[in-house]
Amino acid sequence: MDIPLTRVQGLTDNSGGYLWFYDINHLTGTQGSGVISGVNAIVKGLSSGSYNVEIWNTYPPGGILEDTLISTSGDSIFFPVPDFAYDIAAKIFRDGSGTGENRKEKDTSINRSGKSSYPANRLTFLNIVF
Repeated sequence: MDIPLTRVQGLTDNSGGYLWFYDINHLTGTQGSGVISGVNAIVKGLSSGSYNVEIWNTYPPGGILEDTLISTSGDSIFFPVPDFAYDIAAKIFRDGSGTGENRKEKDTSINRSGKSSYPANRLTFLNIVF
């Protein structure tokens, strides 16, 4: 099985983070790998609790493609990355610290202020599973 050259970069802390998944071939100016599928992400170093995972379209018209609530009693979360071509982004935040307007599992107690505070002060190793 050929696996496209998919990479991820991100900033995370124990309350969430921002991730960018991309096709390395497209980024370097060579022909892209086409639609990339079967990518799963494990983000470690999180506090126990519930997290919103927003998947963002990085091309016009942009916007949130998926918004899912994931709970963990350990220090990591796992989520499948939707099929994508070129690149896709993810925003992970503790439940109640972001908008969560399109979340699949609704929670009426969520803070809809849109404010989020990530001290973006460290990079955390991200495991990508194919």
